[in-house]
Amino acid sequence: MNIFRGLYYGGFRFANSHPKISKIGVLLMRSNSAELKRTVVETNYQLAIEFYIKLIERGIAEGAIRSDINKELLANLFIHMPTNVVDFFFKKYESGTYNDKELKENDRTND
Repeated sequence: MNIFRGLYYGGFRFANSHPKISKIGVLLMRSNSAELKRTVVETNYQLAIEFYIKLIERGIAEGAIRSDINKELLANLFIHMPTNVVDFFFKKYESGTYNDKELKENDRTND
C-alpha cells in the first residue's frame, strides 16, 4: 500500500516546508481542550474517516490488510499518527526541520 507511504511523505514534506503551521497542528492535537479540537477538527473529521476507510477497503481487496481489521479504529490511527510522528521529528531535530535522508532512514524501519 504505497499510497499510505505517499500520503505520509507528502505530510512530512509539508511539515518540513511549513514548520510553524505544522507546530500549530501538533499543539492542537496535544491540547486538552475538547471544545477547541471539536471546533477545529470536527468539520472534516468524518470526511477523513471515510477517506481512510476507502483506502483500507482497497488494501483489504488487494490482500495487503487483513479483512477482520477494525476499519474505523485503523482509520483513526491513520488520522492521528502523522501528528505524533511530526511531533517526534520536531523534538528529534530541534530546528523543526529534517531532510529526505533522515526521513528515508526512519522509513526503513517500515519495510
